[in-house]
Amino acid sequence: MKDILLVLIKQFGENYEKTIVYTDGNVEFEVAKNGDITKETKTITIIKELTEELNSTFDILLAMYSNDTNENFKVSFNNHEFHNFDLYLDIQLMIKINQFRKLSVHQKYEKEKANINALSKLEEQIQILDNYERNKKKIDISDIAETNSFNNERAIIQFELEENSSFELGASRFFSDTIDIADDIEIPKALEFVGQLNLEELAPYHSNNLLPKSGILYFFQSPIFVEDHYYKHGKVIYSNNSNLKRKPIEVPKDNQEVYVNFSLNHIKSDIEKFDNRYNGNMEYNSFKGEELNKIFGFYTDCQMDEEDIRKVSQKYIVLLQLGSDVYGEGVTSYLITEEDLKKKNFDNIIYTYVQS
Repeated sequence: MKDILLVLIKQFGENYEKTIVYTDGNVEFEVAKNGDITKETKTITIIKELTEELNSTFDILLAMYSNDTNENFKVSFNNHEFHNFDLYLDIQLMIKINQFRKLSVHQKYEKEKANINALSKLEEQIQILDNYERNKKKIDISDIAETNSFNNERAIIQFELEENSSFELGASRFFSDTIDIADDIEIPKALEFVGQLNLEELAPYHSNNLLPKSGILYFFQSPIFVEDHYYKHGKVIYSNNSNLKRKPIEVPKDNQEVYVNFSLNHIKSDIEKFDNRYNGNMEYNSFKGEELNKIFGFYTDCQMDEEDIRKVSQKYIVLLQLGSDVYGEGVTSYLITEEDLKKKNFDNIIYTYVQS
C-alpha cells in the first residue's frame, strides 16, 4: 500500500476535486461534477522538496491556519486538517505545474510576527510612559506665600535654532536623529530625544554661575499621545564623561518634520524684564515671552495667571525653554530648583508643555 503524503479537497455541494499525493511522487486527481466522476494520475518530480517544505513549515501552518474554518477547502497533512484557501492554492499550483516554490504562509507569518512585536513594543512603551506619568514631579507653589521680594529683571541666555547638516562631536543641537553620549549613560526608554546642550559653549554667556562649566545636558520628552493616552513628561540627564560616541536616535514618526537637526545660533546674554509681559494699558499678557528660546528667566505659561507665574518663577529656575517659534504653538519648559541645580541633581526636573 502506497503511503499518502497529503490530500487536497475542494468541495462545493456535491461537486468536488480531490488530489491525493503519495510519498513516491505519484498523484491521483478525482473530479466529481454534476454526478460524473473522472480520474487522472500523474507523477511529479518535486516530491522531495514539497515534503521537506511541509515538514519544516508544519509549526507555522499550525500557528497561522489551525483556526481557519473555510469548509470548501481542505488540506490534510500529518494527521491534521487545514481549511485555508491560500494553502490549498499554493500546494495545488505546485502540483499542477510540477514546480516547487515556498509557501506563502512564510510571508504571512513574518508579517504577523512583526505586528505582534510592534504591539508588544507599543504595550511596553505605554507601560513605561504610564510609570513615568505616575511618578513625575509637578509644579508645587503651595509654599510660596508672597511675591513682594520678586526681582523684576533676570539674566538669561537666549538663542535661536537654525537647521544644520553637520555637527562636531558633542556640539549642542536639538531635534536631531543622532545623540553624542558615553556608553555608560542609559538613554531613557519610550522618550523622544529633544536635544543636547554643551555647557562649555554656554559658559561665556551666563553670569550667575549656576550651570556646570563643562559636560552635556541631555533633554528628553514623552510623545504627547500614544494610542489615545495623553502624556506630558520630561527627563534631563547630565554627564561630564568626555568619551562620547555618536549614536542614531529613532525619530518620532508623527513629528518627523520637526526633526531636521538644529544647531544653536545667535547665542547671547540678555536681560528679561517681567514688566515686558504687560500690554500698554498695564494689563498682564500671559502670551508675552512665549516665543523665546532661553535658559533662566521667568516661567511662561499662557494658562496660568500672573500671580502663579510669579510664584513659579520665584521657586524654580528655567533650565530650558523652547518657545513657540520652534513648535509653531506652545512652549516647552524644563524647571529645576536652585538647590538641585547647584548639586547637579536633575532627577527632580519638572517638565511642562503648554499651548492655548
